Amino acid sequence: MLRTITAALLGTVLLLLAVPTVSAAETLDCVGEFTGTHDGNLRVPSGEFCIIIGAEVTGNVLVEDGALGFHSHGSIIGKNVIVEGVQLDVRILNSEVGWYVDIANSGNAGTIGAICASEIGGNVRFTNNAGVYALGATGFGGVCPEGDVIGGNLIIEDNAAHFVIRGEEVGRNLQLMNNTGGATLIANQVEKNLNCEGNVPPPAGAGNVAERKKGQCANL
Repeated sequence: MLRTITAALLGTVLLLLAVPTVSAAETLDCVGEFTGTHDGNLRVPSGEFCIIIGAEVTGNVLVEDGALGFHSHGSIIGKNVIVEGVQLDVRILNSEVGWYVDIANSGNAGTIGAICASEIGGNVRFTNNAGVYALGATGFGGVCPEGDVIGGNLIIEDNAAHFVIRGEEVGRNLQLMNNTGGATLIANQVEKNLNCEGNVPPPAGAGNVAERKKGQCANL
């Protein structure tokens, strides 16, 4: 009897170990247009471009090094948008991102990325990017009439890109550090600190509201 119970328990353990760790939430490669619902992560492979329109992704959007670009229009992303080394641009328009957006090492002098009319639950961070980025109510060809609501921090550091930031609602801090492409900040609402240091040229703009304004942004 003991041998029978032991054998049954061993069989159950082996069965559990054989179950794949990713079953309910798979990673789907996005090449071209995606308009459906996916329970899991969406990946943009190197050399490919992905645009999601009216889509829902319960997990992350993972944009791999060497991908051409990623655009989100009127879509819901449950977790994060993580971008590393995109050749062209990233655009998040009229969309929702549950957690954070992290864009690094992307773009070139001729690219224009944008985030506008969107709601981001956590931080938005740009690091070591090139080109131009329009954040908020910048117009951007008529598709960006409204700013974003950012639940966490907006962090822009070590970029060669030029940033136009207008009408953003930032739940914590807005920080610009050591950027070389120039930045214009107009009529942004920052809950905590607006802090700018080490930017060449220094940021320009007016009408920004924050609990504390520091450094190069003290008078903006």
